[in-house]
Amino acid sequence: MPGPLEPLTTSDAIPESPLKIGLIGTGYWADQCHAEGISRRNDLEFVGVWGRDSSKTAEFANRRGIAPFDSPEALFAAVDVVSFAVPPTVQAALAPIAAAAGCHLLLEKPIATSAKEADLIALACRENDVLSIVNFASLLGGSTGPWVKDVVAGRDWDGGHVTLLSDLRASDSPFAASPWRQLDNGSLWDVGPHALSLLVAGLGPVVDVQARHGRGDNWILSLRHAEGAVSSVLLSFTVGEGGGKFDVDFWGASGSVSAPPPVDEWAPVDNIIPALDLLARAIRSGTPVAYDAAFGADIVRVLAAAEIAATSN
Repeated sequence: MPGPLEPLTTSDAIPESPLKIGLIGTGYWADQCHAEGISRRNDLEFVGVWGRDSSKTAEFANRRGIAPFDSPEALFAAVDVVSFAVPPTVQAALAPIAAAAGCHLLLEKPIATSAKEADLIALACRENDVLSIVNFASLLGGSTGPWVKDVVAGRDWDGGHVTLLSDLRASDSPFAASPWRQLDNGSLWDVGPHALSLLVAGLGPVVDVQARHGRGDNWILSLRHAEGAVSSVLLSFTVGEGGGKFDVDFWGASGSVSAPPPVDEWAPVDNIIPALDLLARAIRSGTPVAYDAAFGADIVRVLAAAEIAATSN
């Protein structure tokens, strides 16, 4: 299974000065996660931001002490790295343009909402020789990230399971008003990528997908992986108060393992720091990240297949 980093075939020069980075997006996640994480790094120069609402962009830039850009293309021309914190449809339209401009990419999951768009992002990265990473926070950091790296990766498991339950309608949820996280498919496309990234990292690529979509926002996925392992996923954004759950299990001939409990103290910025660190080190060392746009496109293919499978049942 892929590790966090793999050798690069080219020998890019290692830059000595801070990498110039720009941000696409001005919403809650852009501010509290991406911008906050970028601002905490000495090896990154936070150049500026672009958002679809020019007034919000100006306010955001003033508060963060960076430049507001009046077009994505102008931002791309000014930076080495672009961090995306926008809905997947917006990201899918802009990421290939950023890659064509020579920018390395920090992408949010899902990288797109169709396999075709996801493949175009991966192709743009490959054709323009730029590096990318997808912010699979559960795979890269938190309590599950080190566990996957130290306990799960590289072992021959027969199966796995992930349960991810929460309530998007909760009054304290910063995502309750997010248009693309609509309850008819919210958990599949929002937290589904987290679950799938863990299972693919532990069991390998998915080759068969079966899915059921129940009432509310409840999903059950049954997966078969290329090497013969099987796995399942249980997702919901409509559980009642106190019903949230995040469980990850793998099993095989050598026994079974379960992920440690999630960290008690959670802050949005904690979700971006591992991705920023891996991408910055990859760019400076010429070493690509395993969990890149191509990996993200594989996850999108599974999500799209699950949606089709559910409608055909």
